[in-house]
Amino acid sequence: MSTVTGVITRSKGATAAIKPGRSQTFLAGRAMLWAMVMVIGGATLVPIGSFTVREFETFALVQANETSIQNALGRRWPASTPAPWLETLSELGLQLEKPAIESSLEAARQSVATDPSRASAWAKLAYLEYVKAGKVTPAALGALSKSMEACPFCDRALIRWRFNFVLANWAAMPEALRLRAFEQADVLRWTGENTEFLAEMKTTAVQAGIPFGALQSAVNTPWRSWDLETPPETPRTETEGAGR
Repeated sequence: MSTVTGVITRSKGATAAIKPGRSQTFLAGRAMLWAMVMVIGGATLVPIGSFTVREFETFALVQANETSIQNALGRRWPASTPAPWLETLSELGLQLEKPAIESSLEAARQSVATDPSRASAWAKLAYLEYVKAGKVTPAALGALSKSMEACPFCDRALIRWRFNFVLANWAAMPEALRLRAFEQADVLRWTGENTEFLAEMKTTAVQAGIPFGALQSAVNTPWRSWDLETPPETPRTETEGAGR
């Protein structure tokens, strides 16, 4: 308190202009400002809290035993059920001793209906449609295309899965999806350690009569120009220098 008093005293009358009435207004205004900050902060924490709850629920689902997963698959899910939880449930349904194809399929469908941007959920849906029918169906192709649109290059593991799925079902793939799979897989050549995977894919494709090398060379993507280093300039020989 003495320090504050000393500062005010040495202000040479600067504080004298602050009337008691104005001081009260200032304090009231500051209190109102703090109240507004608290309200805004509380509103900000609501989505953060909701996100934390959703993450915890998804984590708890992953840790659940088979009986709990079967129970979750056997009930109806309200429209407010988070997409990540549904996607996780659809995957866990396939890992049961007796895979729950139908329930997993419905969970995947509701997941992408809730959040169409989930490329991995679209890929799961494509696979589940394939497993249910025992072949590539229009529904599987549609889900695969949606996955490619939602995440062309953002997830290397997903790109690898889609590329493998296209090659494994080459005869059932429309030309547009074949080309798109090769275009998106081109990023695997320039980022990460994918040499072994691509070599395996090439061997499998060549054995199936797929022109792997020609398709790989024909793709048109921006990755090479961005990710490859500029080749070093070739030094001129003395003869070349004299000739100029």
